[in-house]
Amino acid sequence: MPTPGTPAWVEVSSEDPAASREFYARLLGWTYEVVLDPHHHGYTVARHGGEPVAGVFESAEGVPPGWLLHLHAADVEEVAARVPELGGEVVAGPLEAPGASRVLLTADPTGAVVGFRQVTGAAAATSRPGALNWAELTTRDAGAADRFYGALFGYEERQLGDGGAFDYKTWSKDGAEAVGRLRVGAGFPAGVPSHWMVYFGVDPGVGADASAERAVALGGRVEVPPFDAPHGRTAVVRDPFGALFSLVDAGDRVG
Repeated sequence: MPTPGTPAWVEVSSEDPAASREFYARLLGWTYEVVLDPHHHGYTVARHGGEPVAGVFESAEGVPPGWLLHLHAADVEEVAARVPELGGEVVAGPLEAPGASRVLLTADPTGAVVGFRQVTGAAAATSRPGALNWAELTTRDAGAADRFYGALFGYEERQLGDGGAFDYKTWSKDGAEAVGRLRVGAGFPAGVPSHWMVYFGVDPGVGADASAERAVALGGRVEVPPFDAPHGRTAVVRDPFGALFSLVDAGDRVG
C-alpha cells in the first residue's frame, strides 16, 4: 500500500496539450496514452519506459498553466474533512480521476495548491530519469506549512541550513525522505507565491546543463541556471506555456 504523504502523481495543465506533449516527449522521452473515458475530456497519461509518470490536460479558461503535485492519502474523504479544520481550503472534490479511486484538490494555509490521491491503480513511477525525482513546497510561511502537513501526515522533520537565512526541511515517512519544504528567502523575486516545485530526473549521460539547453531549444526558458544541490545538479525552467518545473541529474550530487 502506498505511504500516505509521499508523492502519488503529477500533472500539468496547458492551453495547448498537444504542443505540451511534444515538448515533454522531446525533452524527457515521454510517450502518451489518451484516457478514452469521455468524462475525463481527453486526459493524457504520459509514460516513460512503459510506466506512468505524469498527466497532461487542457487548462480551464482563465486558469494559468502549471504543474500540480498529488500526495498519497489513505482516505481522501477524511483529508477533505481535516483540511478546513487545519486552515486550508477544499478547492474541488473528492471526485473520480483516471487511475485513482478518489482525488481531492486543495489550497494549503500558505496558498499552495496541492492534490491528494487515494490510489487503486498504478501510481506514478518516481526516482528515475524521465520521472518525478523530488518535490518541495516553496512557501513564505514555513511554520504554517509545517503545522498543516505535519498534522495530516505526521512527518518526521529534518532541518537543513540555519533555519534563518536558509530554512529548508525534509519531511520523511518511516525514515525515508518524502518531500521537502523551503521557506522563501531574500534571494527570491518579490511576489513569488507559495507553490509546490516538481523535479524531473534527466539522463545522467545528458546531464542537467544540456537538458536545460534542450528545453530552451524546444521553446521553454531557463528561470534559474544549473546549480549544484544535495539532490543533484538542478535547473529551474518553464515550458513554452509557462508551467514551472525543475530538471535534476540525481547522479551528480554534492553534499
